[in-house]
Amino acid sequence: MFGSETAVAGALAASSLVVTDDTDRRRETRISNVSVALMCDNPKTYDTIMLPKKKGGKAFGDVCNFICELAEAGVHVECTAVERPEVDTVGTKRLALALGAKSFRLRSYFP
Repeated sequence: MFGSETAVAGALAASSLVVTDDTDRRRETRISNVSVALMCDNPKTYDTIMLPKKKGGKAFGDVCNFICELAEAGVHVECTAVERPEVDTVGTKRLALALGAKSFRLRSYFP
């Protein structure tokens, strides 16, 4: 979808909290709710805010993929973002919901 699974997704799979059946890609999970910091709606801003080791949109893609994987597994995903001046909060909410998140919450920005 957006790239390789994130370290968090891998940790969840390794912990047996999320079990993947390779034959049909359906998931079974014991997790019912997860909150994911999406932070913004585009890779460039994500790299500027988060300073990830993976550059060029790869980290942003991993987060988006993680949200999709959780939503497809039936987990209630809440995405959050910080109300920073450079963040399009409307666009970020739109992206979160398009990726499968059930809710979106803004957090206050304290520079």
